[in-house]
Amino acid sequence: MEFHEPDSRWAGFGCSSYEHYLDRYLIRGKFHNKVPNAVTDAYITIEYLMAHAYYFYPMYDEALSKLLRTMEMAVKLRCKEIGIDIVNRKKTSDKGIVNHDFKTLIDKLVEAEPTKKLESALHWSRRIRNFSMHPDANSYAGGTIIRAIISCVNTLNILFAPKKHFETFTDTLEDYNMRLQKLNGNPLVLEFNKNRIIIQNAEISDIFINGGEEKNCVFIQPVLDDLKKEDNEDFRFASPLTIYAKNLVFSESTLSGFDCLSSCEFRIALTDHPKNVKVFNEYKSYVENANNERFNPIISFINSERASAIANFRYNYYHQFIFVEENNPTEIQNH
Repeated sequence: MEFHEPDSRWAGFGCSSYEHYLDRYLIRGKFHNKVPNAVTDAYITIEYLMAHAYYFYPMYDEALSKLLRTMEMAVKLRCKEIGIDIVNRKKTSDKGIVNHDFKTLIDKLVEAEPTKKLESALHWSRRIRNFSMHPDANSYAGGTIIRAIISCVNTLNILFAPKKHFETFTDTLEDYNMRLQKLNGNPLVLEFNKNRIIIQNAEISDIFINGGEEKNCVFIQPVLDDLKKEDNEDFRFASPLTIYAKNLVFSESTLSGFDCLSSCEFRIALTDHPKNVKVFNEYKSYVENANNERFNPIISFINSERASAIANFRYNYYHQFIFVEENNPTEIQNH
């Protein structure tokens, strides 16, 4: 039936059925109750564009384009909420009132709410919006832009949350990572899910605190324990691990907590076992002597994995903000 035949390009992304496609590529609008209805209603259209892109691949790009325009609307709405004048009082035209341009509004918003750290995300959305509005030619990114859509959803949730929450986030993150500095740089073992893994460092990459509940994005870099002589010619590394954690407990020699997804306990601890120390020191020397041309792309990959872990963590939890007004709990909006 015309208009209802699956676009064959999605097969290249491993989509074997419409249900599989929806599960993997339809990014649901998960928003807390402070995100305005104008934004959440616009996102319903974005969901439909993503859903129907299964039948016509370029529609996925249209979903992002609509989302970027929604981001501009959201910035204006947030400016109005916190008292930033969107009108440029120093400029007029024959048509009357002239609003500040998008860049100026972002700059004013970032200055007013610095603890949200949205400057990079908002200016990225502005630049991509400008590019999509004035293309030199048609181009289709399709499923490769899934992380961009997730990041925009996260930005919207951060944008409309009270800034006081992020002041707490920043202070707590700094405290936790200062404690981890006492462990990092030494031989460590991760005990998790009946496994023991030698690791070189761990960090708390992000945090969510609301209503006394706390969750943490723990980003862990393991050590390769099977180095071979030929590895000096082609740098190898162990892929990072991520644990979404709760109930963290620090001591002088350990970090422990529970995995949010499985409820299994994990533990990161100093180790002085001779075999572990030997493996750790060999890998440390291996990294220090690595050829920069081979090692630098690995650093870029690890940074990309960290950014992806943070984005997924925020998508899973930042919509769970519950803001209490007039002693009555409010509902979370999930479209």
